[in-house]
Amino acid sequence: MADKQCSEPDDFWRPVPIETFSAYYSVSRTGDVRRDAPSTSTSIGRILSLRVRTSGHTTATLSRPGMMKMVMVHHLVALAFLGSPPGPIGLRLNHWQINHKNGNRADN
Repeated sequence: MADKQCSEPDDFWRPVPIETFSAYYSVSRTGDVRRDAPSTSTSIGRILSLRVRTSGHTTATLSRPGMMKMVMVHHLVALAFLGSPPGPIGLRLNHWQINHKNGNRADN
């Protein structure tokens, strides 16, 4: 099966808002996660396969040499397109809430 490639304009995408992965991945307004740096196992521009957790939230696994991290896609979209949440510096991602307007947790 061929890799899914993206064809949207660049303003549709923003770098993943996690410093250690921002040079490797971008996130789209609709919740797709794209590889932006070459790797031994995937090509530039490839859209990652996403998984749905039992909570209903969609996750992506980001990797770079020596590091791997599973992240919730709705957090990536909110941080990339809305900015950091209000509150104290160092607030952890799982201490703030993102409202899914249609009530569907898998809809990013």
